[in-house]
Amino acid sequence: MQCSSLTSERFRALGAMVGNTPLLAVHFRLENREHTIYAKAEFLNLTGSIKDRMALHVLRAAHRTGLPSRPAFPRPISSGRI
Repeated sequence: MQCSSLTSERFRALGAMVGNTPLLAVHFRLENREHTIYAKAEFLNLTGSIKDRMALHVLRAAHRTGLPSRPAFPRPISSGRI
């Protein structure tokens, strides 16, 4: 398998993992009635608290433009959420 086809396959595999944040059902009682709310389990995302779609877009854009020219790891630019 050539490098470009291997990379394309890796991006396809990553793309399949993005956009399916699991939901957690939270059951509770309020004013004598049962309720359920659903919370996104962001901590189960591939990249943790960084938005997966944004991270994948940055990696694809870097690959498309030939950057980085040597192995590197993306680093968050802030301590907050993107």
